[in-house]
Order: sequence, then structure tokens, then C-alpha cells
Amino acid sequence: MPVLSPSSSTFFVFTCFFIIFFVTINSTSCLAITNNATRRPRQISVNYYAKSCPQVEQLIGSITSQQFKEAPVSAPATIRLFFHDCFVEGCDASILIETKPGSTILAEKDAEENKDLRTEGFDTITRAKTLVESKCPGIVSCADVLAIAARDFIHLVSPTVSTLHCCRFASHAFDRKKKTRK
Repeated sequence: MPVLSPSSSTFFVFTCFFIIFFVTINSTSCLAITNNATRRPRQISVNYYAKSCPQVEQLIGSITSQQFKEAPVSAPATIRLFFHDCFVEGCDASILIETKPGSTILAEKDAEENKDLRTEGFDTITRAKTLVESKCPGIVSCADVLAIAARDFIHLVSPTVSTLHCCRFASHAFDRKKKTRK
């Protein structure tokens, strides 16, 4: 049997990891479909904040535009922040939570794999959330601020990208044929 070189053994380990990851993702997806089969499907509501905070997208857009002009690195930093937030347990803004002083358990923001995230991404979200809270206190989630900011940066960097929709799942199903709520 031939001896594996360091590069081929690395490739082998990576390939095995990828296969295990792929199988795990597919089996999890199947379980999710099975478990949700008895529930009504949730629909994403594009205008979730239309009544409770109608200016949310303009507020966040003003911050992202300003940040992009002042520090262009804010765009990729925020998009990467959004990716790191959504990758593990879904888009819940847990990436923004810091470890409590004196705690031995690290929060997601302080985890080793997130140590190299740029501060410009965090600064953008902090500024946007502060502005949104001043106009609509307690209404817009940090997760939605992060999603809208990442979407806005994608449009600033590449205006040809088609519209990305936001935000939360509507509490009522939407009848596509009639275009009315059930």
C-alpha cells in the first residue's frame, strides 16, 4: 500500500469531512420536512415592519451608505458577519453577543473561529440598531438589522444583484393564487 503524503492525507481528511457534512445536512433537511409536514408552512413577509416601523429599511440604508463611504471594508465585514451568524444555528444575531465578564463560557462573538471578524461589521450593526431603536424602540430585531444591512451592502457593492427579500416569517399563511391572507 502506498504511503500517503501530507497533502494527499489532508485531501483525504477534507473529503471525508465534506461527505459527513453533506450527509448530515441532507438528513437534517429531511427531518425538518417531516416534522413540518403537519404544520401550515410559514411564509416570509417582505413588509413585516410596514406598520410597526415603516422607515426601518431607510434608516438602515442611511447607515450602510454612510459606512460604505467612510470605510468601504464595512461591506464585506458585514456580509461575512451575516454569514458567520447564519452558518451555525440560523440567523439569530447570536454573533453579536459578547461573553460576560468573568464567564468561562465563550459567547459566539468571542469564539476562536470568529476572532478575525472585522470590527467594521460590528460597528455598522451597532450604529444601525442604535438609530432604529431611537425611532422604533423594541420593534426591530438585531437579526433583521443584520440581514437588512448585509442585503444593502450587497446592493452597494453589486447593484445588478436581484432584490433579496427580508424579513420575518408572517404569522399567517399567504394564499398565492388569491394574493390575500388566509
